[in-house]
Amino acid sequence: MNPLKEFNSDFFRLSPNPTETKIRGFKNKEKGWHLGEGEPPTTFTIDIAVWFLGELLAREFSETDAFPGVWGEIEVCGYHEASDLGFIIERDGSVSALFERGEEEIESKEKTTVQEALRLLKSWSKIIFG
Repeated sequence: MNPLKEFNSDFFRLSPNPTETKIRGFKNKEKGWHLGEGEPPTTFTIDIAVWFLGELLAREFSETDAFPGVWGEIEVCGYHEASDLGFIIERDGSVSALFERGEEEIESKEKTTVQEALRLLKSWSKIIFG
């Protein structure tokens, strides 16, 4: 099953924002990029990360960022005032999701499906933006 079958392909035609450029740049990481260890992310992982970024931007998260993980995972984050959403896309396509407000964890889910993580993103966005 292709988890990207429901994504909005129009997002990919827009000019990339700095976070998207950063995510796409992770493909240039070489094996051993982190102190002799580490794997570059796959194209599949990059595509899912860009898709989650698009979903955050569509929900008015004006501040975003992304971080490469040592073993090829990518974390995509959206920030609004004191609320932070984070999605770690693993090489196997699973996603861990986190919602924090201030220093408090509101909810999290580890290694779930892309579809479930998207459901969480939508639900948490409604809490944040009303």
